[in-house]
Amino acid sequence: MENLQKNLEKLTTQEKLNLMSGDGLWHIKHYDKLGMKRFMMTDGPHGLRKQASNDAMGIAASHPATCFPTASLLACSFDPNLMYEMGQALAKEAIHQDVSMILGPGINMKRSPLCGRNFEYFSEDPYLAGTLSKSYIEGVQSLNVGTCLKHYFANNQEKHRMTVDAIIDKRAMYETYLKAFGIAIEGKPWAIMTSYNKVNGTYVAESKWYMSAIARNRYGFKGAFITDWGAMNDRVASLKAGLSLEMPGSKNNILSKAYKKGLITDQEVDFAVKPLLWMLEKGSQKKEKQPINHHHELARKIAAESMVLLKNEGILPLNTNQRVALIGRFAKEPRIQGSGSSKVNPQCVDSLLDVFTASGISFEYADGYTLEPKENPNHIQEALKVCENKDVIVLSIGLTELFESEGYDRTHLNIPLQQLKLIEAITEKHDNVVVVLQGGSVTLIPYKDKVQAILNAYLPGEAGALAIHDILYGKVNPSGKLAETYPIHLDDTSSYPFFPGGTKSVYYAESIYIGYRYFDKKGLMVTYPFGFGLSYSTFKIENVRFSNKHVKVNHTLKVTMDVSNTSTVDGKEIVQIYISDLGTEIHKPSQELKAYQKVFVKAQSKVEVTLELKYSDFEYYDTDIDEFRVKQGHYEIKIGDSSRTFYHIEKIQVEGDHIDSTEPTVYHTFDRYISVHDFEALYGVLPPKEDTEKHKYHLNSTIGEIKDTRIGGFIYKIGIKEIQKTPADAATKRMMKEQFEELPLRAIPLFSGDKFTHRRVLGLIDIMNKHPFRGVVKLL
Repeated sequence: MENLQKNLEKLTTQEKLNLMSGDGLWHIKHYDKLGMKRFMMTDGPHGLRKQASNDAMGIAASHPATCFPTASLLACSFDPNLMYEMGQALAKEAIHQDVSMILGPGINMKRSPLCGRNFEYFSEDPYLAGTLSKSYIEGVQSLNVGTCLKHYFANNQEKHRMTVDAIIDKRAMYETYLKAFGIAIEGKPWAIMTSYNKVNGTYVAESKWYMSAIARNRYGFKGAFITDWGAMNDRVASLKAGLSLEMPGSKNNILSKAYKKGLITDQEVDFAVKPLLWMLEKGSQKKEKQPINHHHELARKIAAESMVLLKNEGILPLNTNQRVALIGRFAKEPRIQGSGSSKVNPQCVDSLLDVFTASGISFEYADGYTLEPKENPNHIQEALKVCENKDVIVLSIGLTELFESEGYDRTHLNIPLQQLKLIEAITEKHDNVVVVLQGGSVTLIPYKDKVQAILNAYLPGEAGALAIHDILYGKVNPSGKLAETYPIHLDDTSSYPFFPGGTKSVYYAESIYIGYRYFDKKGLMVTYPFGFGLSYSTFKIENVRFSNKHVKVNHTLKVTMDVSNTSTVDGKEIVQIYISDLGTEIHKPSQELKAYQKVFVKAQSKVEVTLELKYSDFEYYDTDIDEFRVKQGHYEIKIGDSSRTFYHIEKIQVEGDHIDSTEPTVYHTFDRYISVHDFEALYGVLPPKEDTEKHKYHLNSTIGEIKDTRIGGFIYKIGIKEIQKTPADAATKRMMKEQFEELPLRAIPLFSGDKFTHRRVLGLIDIMNKHPFRGVVKLL
């Protein structure tokens, strides 16, 4: 604190104000007199993306780095130790590339499987997402490289993400959408990135309540709040709320003008700049810069530890003597990561075709399908010919880049139609089909009963093909478990009627019931439940002992058990503990994950495992007193290997507060579908989903909303023309186009490098609102 105060005193007020606006796309302004190193940050949830050059959209080519599996697969490891190890590897590469802070991890909840950015997020469960991200943070920061936790909070869709208002009731806010951040903050991240969207009427970057009262006071966050790139709405309001850094840098001098007018005080400036100076100090800590080996083998290990075996009718592991047909373009051109700001430039990428060739397996290959929407009518026949006289068919399928990306959401859960036709054709003629499924999020699996095995590889990173081969041939025993539920139908998901909402707001009417919390409460059948995953081993959990069966206030409960491997294959089991409230006074999920541990058990052996439940694991957020509390009563402790399969259930008594009232809502029973009326009874008066003032344009109107006007159409055509000229691939161009349409007018100065100023944007708005004289004056 002494150094912090000294550094604060070295800066003039103007220098403090300048410091709170980024120096270009990736740096913080540097002052020699502070004696600190130049501070650079890069994207990098699953690998560094240090740009080799600058561009306005922030998606230029980047320096080579290891591409690890994306968060959607990492979460399936259920292994905090693995996250710590990966974090340290990321830090070593960051030090090697002179990067001070990694912009990650991303821990937003998977409210809907349609969210285009789900591949960057861990889970539908806040406890799992929080604990894994905490270890990731601690691993990175153990080597004095920073992390920036994102996107705080309720950034659960790409549609209208820069302007939409997420309307969330208090229980859902605290129990679901903030909980993972609260756990992750225990890892002491250097920074938190605020989301683009509003929550309950206020942009997070302008809310003293969200940033100070919750993140700082409730969760103990000490670092700096920074905006997502181009997310700034009201710079003065953000500073007064305690936001430290606007990214990327702005040249509009709004803060200087506001300070001169007395709109912001010295105290407010110091409050906002202190966390930034603290972060700069952290970035100047000594780092051991040394030549590093490429982390390809670590990426392979992490992928293999995380992949989920969804089905196995005894066909796996394969025998190297079997004749194999390897079918699917992904086997030749693997999908290893998602598109957008986290897209890594990998050092090398393995393909299944190359790995099978190097391993000496007897196989033939056929594309089977294209990676473009247009089909090749010969592909299926070619694949069927390759499959003739083969012992087993390994079919590599999944979501192509065009289906999911940052910048836009999916509209359905199907894999491409040409792939479904391929599966149908092959399974009609062959019984021994093994599916390798790739993609960043949930898909429907209508072919489940037609194939013998399904290995879910998600987006496995640069060494994913090696990991797939290791599992298919038994070199690695699969041990991943699903971190999200696979539904039978899209309209089974709780958010389906409300996603993605309107142009102005989206109702989180399902409240706390996302993922398995909804499916289990509603009693819906699913394709695969949360926490599910098969192994080549078989396990038993028995001899369960409890430290006590009457939990007192602020005491802990220890649960000890024997985990036995009853097979002849060494393997790993993930023990999961869920808690169920047997009372009916308040609505709660049927069960909630509260503890887990990945355990290695040798064949025909057993190990003793002890997990601890805290008193706070029994709490819920009471909206009457605006605080968490524990309700007294009976609870069940459920020990199992998924949210629907339990080895042992024990009833216990928990001391707590007596609750008299009940809540007469559909959320207790889910005997019917939730309506907007039900949500209004829970939340209060709801804002409109759409803009009530049609053809009234403002700074938060988007390019897409103005493109039907004469001026807006001209701007839109120019932007689309520039996007088409870029050398990017089709998926990236689609992302850029979608993001451009969603861009609010207030962001034009930033993304034009201030060539088109804030005042000129106001001029355009005046003209579109039929004030041409006033608008032309501002334009000129």
